Amino acid sequence: MPPRGVSRSPSYKTLSHAEATAQLQRRPSVATSGHGSAGRPEARQSAMSAGPPAVHKFHAGQTVTLVSNRYGANHQRQFKVVQLLPEEHGLNHYRLKSVIDGHERIATENELI
Repeated sequence: MPPRGVSRSPSYKTLSHAEATAQLQRRPSVATSGHGSAGRPEARQSAMSAGPPAVHKFHAGQTVTLVSNRYGANHQRQFKVVQLLPEEHGLNHYRLKSVIDGHERIATENELI
């Protein structure tokens, strides 16, 4: 029985594993807009990692200054770079540890000087 307030459409039916597999095998392949095998998840993953590794501006062990954010909460505190993290959304990321109290945080390269 469906949850209260949810109606089940009579056009849907539960498929067994064999029925679902058979339907998937009959499904036409999706065109990838001329990108070859880039439509498959494993191909996308290898294509994303195929480029040159991101060059980080700072290195592990280096002391950096975290600039104030738009709310003024950071007040240009000193941090030590603990780990270089991968690029995400076009920005290099760093794991930092506060020189003053030892708390850790993650920051992007454009937040550091």
